[in-house]
Amino acid sequence: MAAFWAVLLALGVWAQEPSEDSRVRFGYEEVELVGWNDGCSVAIRHFRYPPSVEGAQVEPNWGRLGTVSLDPDQTRPSTRWALQVKEGFPFSKGYELAGQEQLSRGGYKKPGFTERVRPEPVASGRDLDLVIHTTSSLEVGYTVPYASAPYVLSSVHYSPLSTCAFLVFKKPGHPPNLYKYQLVRVPVDVRRRRAQAHLTNALLLYKKQSDTYGALEEAEVAAAMDPRLAEGRYQYAVMLALHGRFDESLKELHEAVLIDGKWAKEAKLAVEFEDLWKQPRFKQALVVPAGTMPLDPL
Repeated sequence: MAAFWAVLLALGVWAQEPSEDSRVRFGYEEVELVGWNDGCSVAIRHFRYPPSVEGAQVEPNWGRLGTVSLDPDQTRPSTRWALQVKEGFPFSKGYELAGQEQLSRGGYKKPGFTERVRPEPVASGRDLDLVIHTTSSLEVGYTVPYASAPYVLSSVHYSPLSTCAFLVFKKPGHPPNLYKYQLVRVPVDVRRRRAQAHLTNALLLYKKQSDTYGALEEAEVAAAMDPRLAEGRYQYAVMLALHGRFDESLKELHEAVLIDGKWAKEAKLAVEFEDLWKQPRFKQALVVPAGTMPLDPL
């Protein structure tokens, strides 16, 4: 049970936290990914909370906890809810915990990979907006009834093998019905190509538009959604150093070097690391332990 909660906390809530004033006036809605199983099936938690007195603890007045699945040779997802909450009926935390435990025993523990789609405009050129903000780059080989405006793509969650993707769409405003989602099959290289698009956007935002904060966020997206993309980990380390977050930067830099040693040479020349060049911890981050095999970049 403890391991299950550790995974859940690591996955976290992908919805942006509403402000305290918004919670009080309108309530809020949240969607959490519980985990993937070994197939094309994901467990989710989607709850809606009513308006409340500031600081008061409230229980959900609507929600569901369960699985969304694509069976072999099927293109239409099926759902199975272990728990459903309806307005007017009492909510029991015990039932929710029991549902979580049931999903854990059923194998829904794997975190997969998460791509956050920032709502901000991307850098001009390279058709990055088409790649990042639309579903066309997912290259799904069948017709899918995606959510339409005012809903926009908010996040993409890839299965551990990256052959399935759980898409989350969000609309502006306040509850109810802030979220829609869809489970689809995708080519295995889609995650890598979309990560490279986020990385390209980060570099253009930094070098062409001097948007260091946007660049940092986009580099973080690329590094998180594709941890084996060495350049993504390296450029995220660069952006972290640019913002003075040196401890985090050196951890990312070390991971990049473990994947591909060429980034050690790049780091020695990158002006963003200039404040670290003479520090022992910088040199240590570039060291690959003896006998370490390069990581498979895929």
